Amino acid sequence: MPAIALDTPDASLLCFVLVAGSETLLEGSSIRQCILTGPPQNAEFLDHPISLARTEQLHVEHKANVHATEEGTDIAVAIATSAFLAISLDSSGQGRWTLSGCYGDSAGVCHLAKPKPKEEG
Repeated sequence: MPAIALDTPDASLLCFVLVAGSETLLEGSSIRQCILTGPPQNAEFLDHPISLARTEQLHVEHKANVHATEEGTDIAVAIATSAFLAISLDSSGQGRWTLSGCYGDSAGVCHLAKPKPKEEG
């Protein structure tokens, strides 16, 4: 399950977007389910627009329109009835995100989260 870390512009973690499926986000186009999850890195971000959306929409599945090109991947997610999350990743998995609508407008940087290496033994 791919995970995208949504950060502030100065790279403080706000939350994660978990995208259903084991397929990479960097190839092809599809409609997939996703959720917002995880607390922000610092308590000062609890009233950040993306944190408010995550709190209200915690564990609610949303449809994500995933469209990959040679340059990267764009992901569009309708959150609630009047909020929209747009994520744009380059081919290395780094990118930017924007949130607009009822939770307020905000933007930041993002990246594909890397899984922890499996421990041997």
